[in-house]
Amino acid sequence: MQTQPSYYPFRSEDSKQAYLEAYDALIALAPVTYSSQTVETRFGTTHINICGPATAPPLILLHGGQATSGLWARNVGAFCQDYCVYAIDTIGDFGKSVMVEKIKDIEGYLEWILEVMEALCVEQASFVAMSYGGWITSNLALRCPGVVKKAALISPAATFQKLSWAFLWRAIRMLLPVRRYTETLYTWSAIPAFMEDPDYRATMEALIEQAWRGRRHFRSQGFIPPSIMTDEQLQSIEVPLLLLLGDQEKIYDANKAIERAERLVPHIETELISPASHDLIVGQAEAVNRRILQFLSEE
Repeated sequence: MQTQPSYYPFRSEDSKQAYLEAYDALIALAPVTYSSQTVETRFGTTHINICGPATAPPLILLHGGQATSGLWARNVGAFCQDYCVYAIDTIGDFGKSVMVEKIKDIEGYLEWILEVMEALCVEQASFVAMSYGGWITSNLALRCPGVVKKAALISPAATFQKLSWAFLWRAIRMLLPVRRYTETLYTWSAIPAFMEDPDYRATMEALIEQAWRGRRHFRSQGFIPPSIMTDEQLQSIEVPLLLLLGDQEKIYDANKAIERAERLVPHIETELISPASHDLIVGQAEAVNRRILQFLSEE
């Protein structure tokens, strides 16, 4: 692999330390003690936060864009009771994974996750995936079904519906190193009343701080826009899926996404959670956790 400065992919050593403060603060919100592991792939090193019994069935978590594995702070406590949880920092995104060879398409992401699983000695796992991670996982279920036992998709980016212009406009502005644009995207895609809950507020503030510092301190590593799947692709998915959406989802029309999923995917369960938007794993953590665990336990 290429030789990089010790602070890569950060802009400087000071940038690295400033970002990692926010990353660690977000991770610390989880009510578990993580161990960590770093594995090598041809695309670079991948950082994984691990909790739960080592001999329990494996459960892989893939986070949304720019959110890191710290996104699961209000979920891992429930998941790790019965599963060995691998919360992965997606390579090329904010977090502790380090990309040295750029991923150019979805096939690259699938090759990357397969290499991670091989390094972990995990032949097959269930997946819980949010937003951008949901898009990656949907394609993994389609193209590599043997490695996916079940997959719970939470507000998957695109996949079933095109992203709304309202979301894309705010997401594009978030690319600029201006803190209020990061705050605007997170607050716009959330339920304001949830901010009255101290745990919710602390998690959202930590997510915003992490994303803002990532935007400020990371070097750009590129981004592959998520895409919707064709009817034929959705009809070909044989892996059991669970689709969870908030009734006030902002990135697309949740009802249309559920209708298309139910019409085309052979083995899918769906649920519209209310009230919730793109923040449902934080604002409706108990309902989301309960529904996912129920789905994973079904024969």
